[in-house]
Amino acid sequence: MRFQRLLALPAAAGLLLLAGCFPAHQSNAAALAWLADQDEAPLPEGAVASLSSLISTATNPEESSGGASMLFDEPVTLDRVEVVCFGTGTMSGTISLELTNGDNDEASQSFQCDQGRQILNVSPSRRADVAAMRFEASESTTESAWKVVMYGKQ
Repeated sequence: MRFQRLLALPAAAGLLLLAGCFPAHQSNAAALAWLADQDEAPLPEGAVASLSSLISTATNPEESSGGASMLFDEPVTLDRVEVVCFGTGTMSGTISLELTNGDNDEASQSFQCDQGRQILNVSPSRRADVAAMRFEASESTTESAWKVVMYGKQ
């Protein structure tokens, strides 16, 4: 039991240090803990990748936006994209896909965080040969965090 507590101390210290990396309005301890849990969880069956980040309620869009990008080693064909966010607020999200032929596609949607995993509507004709993607969250009504899981095949 004592050994488990000793292991928990570095993890707690790490979260506190991580909280210090963000402006005060983003250091919501519950959102940080949720994000840490999401990042530690293995990818669900059929998932090819995931992205996650914090999001703030700041009025300046550059401060409030929580975005993350990914470049795939091999082109991906997406089956679906799921979004989940922390808390009971709402947020908007935009996914940008870069295809291997150089085309780009974007889809935006609003999310209710207490609704669990939600499907982000990506045009079926734009789901093949995805080389890179970015998810940008904005317009959050609460200090929150989000995770996007991409399902498909490489």
